[in-house]
Amino acid sequence: MVGTPVAMRMRCDGRRPPSGAPEQGGPQSPMTTGRGNLQIDGVSEWAETTRNRMEQIARLAYNVVITGPPGSGKRHAARCLHLLSPRRERPFVPVDCATLRGDMFVSQLFGHEAGALPSAKGAALGALRAADGGTIFLARIDSLGLEEQERLLSVVSAGRVRPLGVARAQEIDVRFVASSLGDLQKEVQGQCFLPELYTRLEAVSLATVELADRREDLASLAARFLEEVAADMHQPTKRLDARALARLVGHSWPGNVEELRRVVQRAAVDASGGVIAVDDLPELGDEI
Repeated sequence: MVGTPVAMRMRCDGRRPPSGAPEQGGPQSPMTTGRGNLQIDGVSEWAETTRNRMEQIARLAYNVVITGPPGSGKRHAARCLHLLSPRRERPFVPVDCATLRGDMFVSQLFGHEAGALPSAKGAALGALRAADGGTIFLARIDSLGLEEQERLLSVVSAGRVRPLGVARAQEIDVRFVASSLGDLQKEVQGQCFLPELYTRLEAVSLATVELADRREDLASLAARFLEEVAADMHQPTKRLDARALARLVGHSWPGNVEELRRVVQRAAVDASGGVIAVDDLPELGDEI
């Protein structure tokens, strides 16, 4: 593979992703969860259009890039795509690219034999092999450095992965779904993302939006989060009263869907009865 131009490396290799809680990477069981099939919740035009588009995309073998603001549900959309696809019975493996550099990137994605890395006592399968037959979700792919992009491109192009310490590459059958906070095409134009990797990954695209732009979906989203809390706590599902729901609808939601999730989860835990009142909600501020 031709190396990345020096000027391109100098421009982009100093970038660091914003700090934040990493998504859990590594192998997981197929996403059929005890809560039923995941879906895009809501009645907004965006929700309806996105559900229809995802049903069309999911049946195809194409790779997908999902763009959107932080906390707007990109990982949830990736899981929905997986569950709608013919790969639904195979693993869905999420990886947070914002946390991976150097040996950590190679170890987490490619895997290694025992002793192949100074810090590794045992062998590691790696996310790419763990996702064989299924879907790998590369969250914040725009945060990868150019060297990591080159390594990833070799796998996406050839469908083969060579773990550290292994002489021969191994074939894998993986669908790549990646997410980005910004427009990857602009990253390519700014020489911070490899054009060939962009072309290989973004066969089709999806976009999530701010929660403030789909406010009519808030009741459906809150209901799903309450069901999740109830399942985790092995208790009956609580509900929001009218004033509490109105308070949520009136919030500006700078943290988008993930902020709503945290607020609803906390309220469900704090509420003493089966109905969540406005006084059970944590302090929000920033009303519209």
